[in-house]
Amino acid sequence: MSLRVVVYGEGSGDTGGETSQLPPPGSLLAETHLGPAHELLRRCIVRESSISTEGVLFLCPLRLPSGRHAKGSALLDSRSLRQLLTWAVRERRPDVAIVIVDQDGQRDRRATLLSFTEGLSLPHVVAVPIQEFEAWLIADHGAVVRALGQSPNQPRSIETLDPREAKEQLAAWTAASAHAADPKALRMTLARTLDLALLDKLSAFKLFRQDLHAAISSW
Repeated sequence: MSLRVVVYGEGSGDTGGETSQLPPPGSLLAETHLGPAHELLRRCIVRESSISTEGVLFLCPLRLPSGRHAKGSALLDSRSLRQLLTWAVRERRPDVAIVIVDQDGQRDRRATLLSFTEGLSLPHVVAVPIQEFEAWLIADHGAVVRALGQSPNQPRSIETLDPREAKEQLAAWTAASAHAADPKALRMTLARTLDLALLDKLSAFKLFRQDLHAAISSW
């Protein structure tokens, strides 16, 4: 059994892999195309379904009408987001789409994006970490310590951090560690090793997990 998944994220730090050149939309992504968001989402899908790790297949996302890859503000635009979740060729259509957008201090962002996607036939999940995806990556301080090879001060409650604080904290830790030359590898390690049970304590992740379970409940 397999599940075909497309992931949209705001930046290459979330969804970009070692290989930046992507295949045509709807094509299967190679492991080298995958970023930390893919790694974390794959673990979540396996936990919420009967699908094996190998059965989670990531597809190349659709592009904007301009031909550009969708990043940043494009995912916050109603028309663009609906276009990105509407697949004309059924054979290339994924089974589920996952959109990851930082909250960035906008407390109604999840509700707004859900209103943008209302009525679409493609099963989809909107994940809005508080305040950004990096907050999920550093939620397990033990995993951070193991990945860095040193023990930085643990930040206060993850979801009380200010916008960009988790992002800047991870960047500072990376720069001061032995992994400073390869921050992407560090992010991948965190995505692969952090304890999902600790993410379950975060309100935004709880909502994401509920929505993901509902979207893939038939698998």
